[in-house]
Amino acid sequence: MLHRIWRGIRKILNVCIIPYIPFNSVRIGLYRLIGFKIGKRVFIGMRCYLDDKVPSSIIFEYRANISYCCVFAAHGPGMAGKKII
Repeated sequence: MLHRIWRGIRKILNVCIIPYIPFNSVRIGLYRLIGFKIGKRVFIGMRCYLDDKVPSSIIFEYRANISYCCVFAAHGPGMAGKKII
């Protein structure tokens, strides 16, 4: 039951709130809070969509720079067990 509630909250945060926060450090902190693995000195532009179905499958390592409005999908046909690094 709690897992379903958390998935709903995570979806709202990931789609409706985090991408529109104008401060990168706040965005990164909230992305980490919901389960994404993000290294130090990473920039993720506003209005990006990170697939929250399996947040641990998306990893941004040290000094990655992600432009604005990017989409990262980590699930679908043939994606089982694969990671985006």
